[in-house]
Amino acid sequence: MAESQAPYGYTPETLVSLQAAISSPRFYPYRNEAAGDDAYAVELHLFNARVAKSLLYPLQMAEVTVRNAVNQVFVRDFGQRWPFTGDFVTKYASQPPMNAINEAVTRLDRISKRNPSTSDVVAALTFDFWSNLFRNEYDRFLWATSGRLRDVFPRLPLSETRPNVQALVRRVNRLRNRIAHHEPIIERKSVRRRFRDPDDLSLQDLHADILRLIDYCCETTQVWVKHHSTFGRTMRDKPAKGTRTVGQPISNTASEGFSCHQLHDRLDAALAALADKGGIGRVDLPGQNPSYAALTSTDVVAWAAASLEGGYVPFEDGTVSDALRHAPPRCVVCLPGSATMGHAAALMYAPGVPAARRPWLIVAMDSGQPPEPIGILARPVVKIS
Repeated sequence: MAESQAPYGYTPETLVSLQAAISSPRFYPYRNEAAGDDAYAVELHLFNARVAKSLLYPLQMAEVTVRNAVNQVFVRDFGQRWPFTGDFVTKYASQPPMNAINEAVTRLDRISKRNPSTSDVVAALTFDFWSNLFRNEYDRFLWATSGRLRDVFPRLPLSETRPNVQALVRRVNRLRNRIAHHEPIIERKSVRRRFRDPDDLSLQDLHADILRLIDYCCETTQVWVKHHSTFGRTMRDKPAKGTRTVGQPISNTASEGFSCHQLHDRLDAALAALADKGGIGRVDLPGQNPSYAALTSTDVVAWAAASLEGGYVPFEDGTVSDALRHAPPRCVVCLPGSATMGHAAALMYAPGVPAARRPWLIVAMDSGQPPEPIGILARPVVKIS
């Protein structure tokens, strides 16, 4: 789902309409968690959707990796057309595995996929089918003495066996099904207070389970999926009650994690300060309007690339002023800390205003005389919603 950078103003009428669209039973868990704050409950609903979105690709890769690994072993042992003929079909005729395969073939026939191949059927079978193959009742024929389990999962620890795989796959499949049915998946205080099923792990543990399942099949794939997973970043952006909403003063949200620089500062020292403070700095421009400029690590790198001499970058000769000359135009605006997030958002995301004329950086100022900076809001970094 796309994430809005502009604020959304919740009116009582809007909240009533959203609750009706979501339905009271489905909205209740979020409203209960938000202690009756409907606007915050809607934010939790959106957060739940974002977390679900972040888990979809790791779950997809877990399902595809496992089913392809099982299929390769079944093709080897039961034949190229194992879903249609051979020992597997004979063993499970009129039983759940073959019932599921026959249903998949029927679905394929409805979309004019007559005489489907093994690949067609494998793709059409649900993750329920593949996860159920690791249940106790299929152990003797499929796994117990055949060595197939470690052919499917070559990186399965020696201390783990088919029941461990069954529990792991069941947890991953259950999370997948909860997401597919649009259920709340974010952990809620009301749930923690009740008896919990052993499969109800934290989302962090379930994400680790997904990666572990992939790793048991292929370490390279696991490393790749972990690298591209956005789950961790999404979880860190959980909305806090009463913050980043339209009516909040910017002093509540403005980041104190920024470095401060003077135009004559050496760039080696500036780069170290930027690295320590998150990559964004405020540069004082005494006697100028605006009073500040924005400096980023990228600006210093751009200066370094232009100043490279024989493989050496003369950082000791460069100043912040030099780096700013390599920086793209950025509009910097100072606002009192009492200004609202709605005001800040209206400036940063004003429709029809060219990006260069909209604030890239807002400096929140205290009420002193003269006012002093207390924090910053950076448009590419701080999401106002």
